[in-house]
Formats: sequence, structure tokens, C-alpha cells
Amino acid sequence: MTQILKESVRQRIISEAVNQFNETGYIQSKMKDIAIRAGVSVGNIYRYFDNKEDLFESIVQPVIEKINEIFNEMQKYTPNYEMTKESATTFINIYLQYQDIFVLVLENSSNTRFETMKNDIIENFTQIVLSFPVIAKEISQNKQFLFYVKAFSVAFVNGVISILKESCSIEEKIEQVTFFLDNMRNMLISSCEKDKDNGKIIK
Repeated sequence: MTQILKESVRQRIISEAVNQFNETGYIQSKMKDIAIRAGVSVGNIYRYFDNKEDLFESIVQPVIEKINEIFNEMQKYTPNYEMTKESATTFINIYLQYQDIFVLVLENSSNTRFETMKNDIIENFTQIVLSFPVIAKEISQNKQFLFYVKAFSVAFVNGVISILKESCSIEEKIEQVTFFLDNMRNMLISSCEKDKDNGKIIK
């Protein structure tokens, strides 16, 4: 008689797997240990997931897709500051909805095919910054500025992640990320030459 897979059991396995992966890392985590934590037999866990890799991918894929959607959406339009703020808010909301998985993707995915995710985010953000006309113009005049933009992107992404991991209220996280975004933007602007024709800066 075919046994019916239960969504509640699947979600319990996923929840305990997230905890296990975050505590011991992907390599050191064993399906046996995850099964024990989830209160299912080792044989039963393989009825829900083919292997550890399949389990890990099932956990992180939804979050990765949401993060990628942010950059895909931004790349459709000419970038502006308000759009960047909206995207930052979306990024925060993803974190708030999937905090433990978010940490797993960006901090504890070594030795998986997702281990470059943080670097991918930084690279995507760098490309967004480079698409601002004033930045593109500055780089056309000063190739060395590209190194500054890359360093800026690393600092920004890591800074946002650091703020989101702080023990404070949701409102405080949003306020601090917004404050950080404003200050980082101002710092970048101060490092650029203003458009000599009309004085435009990043808006």
C-alpha cells in the first residue's frame, strides 16, 4: 500500500534541516541527524528528499529566486534612487520572512552549488550601480573608479546583512538600512564628478 506523503512532515524536516545546516554546516550535517531532529526515520526522510543535496536545494531555492527577482526587475529600467530604496525594502522583507534560510544561503552554503550567492549578489549590485549614468560617466573618465565601485558594493551588501542580523525590532532594521543606504549613496555621490553640463547627480 502506497504511503501518503504529508506536507506537515516535509515542512518539519525542512525546518530541522535549516537548523542543522546552520549549526554544523553542509558537509558536517548528516541526513540521519536531520531525521532524528525531525522525529522521522532515516528511511522516511528519503521518501521526501532524494539526498542531502536535494534537501538543501529545496530549502534555499525559493529564497534565491526571490533575491534574483529583485535584480531582474531592477535591470529592466533605468536605475534611480527611489527604485533602489524600494528594492532594499523588498530585500529586507525577504530576510524577515526567511531569516534562518537567508543566513543559510549567504553565510553557511559552503561546499554547495550555492556557495557563491553572496558574491553573486555583490556582482549584481555592482552592475546596478555601474548603470547609473553619472557612475558610467565617471568611469569613462577615470577607469580606476571601477575599483572603488566594486569596493563600495561589497561594503554596502555586507553592511545591510550586518544590520539585518542585529537584535532589534523590524522597524529599527528598516530605519537603519534606510539610513545606511542614504549615507552610502551620499558617500558615492561625493566621490563622483557632477555632470558639468547640468549639475545632475544620482537621483
